[in-house]
Amino acid sequence: MDTTRDQQMNGARSWRPYVPGEILYHHAQSLGRIEARLDTIDRRLDRLETKSLLALGPIHWLQIGIGITVLGAAITGRMSWGEILPIVGKMFGGL
Repeated sequence: MDTTRDQQMNGARSWRPYVPGEILYHHAQSLGRIEARLDTIDRRLDRLETKSLLALGPIHWLQIGIGITVLGAAITGRMSWGEILPIVGKMFGGL
């Protein structure tokens, strides 16, 4: 079959004949760009995860703060240990 006719059937109108090597080269370039973008995204995620102290989210710090406050109340005698331990157990059971 004529290459010009094949190109017209595929919707491509070019003065150059069909060359499989060029298509492979084009796809290899595209894959290279995609891999570079994925590497960049991975580096950004790693940087974000290590920026937060111990990779804990804000909700975890809130739980820790409340836990310290509740334990402080038990140590100072404002609340009994029987009231404190179930609270702390519920808060940190999901961590």
